[in-house]
Amino acid sequence: MTCAIMMNGSAIRTGACLLWSVNPRGRRIDLARQFALRLQLSANTHDMPEVRPVRPKKRSALIKPSLLLEATSHTAMGIAVGLAFAFLATHITALGIATLINYSPTPDAVMIMFVGTCAITFGIGATLTGLAIALTEDPDTTGRE
Repeated sequence: MTCAIMMNGSAIRTGACLLWSVNPRGRRIDLARQFALRLQLSANTHDMPEVRPVRPKKRSALIKPSLLLEATSHTAMGIAVGLAFAFLATHITALGIATLINYSPTPDAVMIMFVGTCAITFGIGATLTGLAIALTEDPDTTGRE
């Protein structure tokens, strides 16, 4: 097999050969024997390459899953408040918004545009406000990472 590297007569498993390797006599050996061989090789430190710890990847300060989830929840809350505002504005007769919409040439399209505009406006406003609060607060005082 070509996936074994021979070092001092012992087989070392490479990344391409996960389950089987070849010992010096050409027979297959399983993972338990490979592990035992590696333990024997670790006693010879001059044979092993130097191992250095790898630093964990740092996430960007702006792109965190908790921040993304918080922005999404602020957007959903803003859209809900915008829909509630549009409902109240069209059902309170003293405001006259429903009367104005009913006198338009296409009341259905105007109602959809009014409700959509309210929902999008409140959603964007809540998202920007939530991001401004989340990015300016002190991370030591919150339970998030």
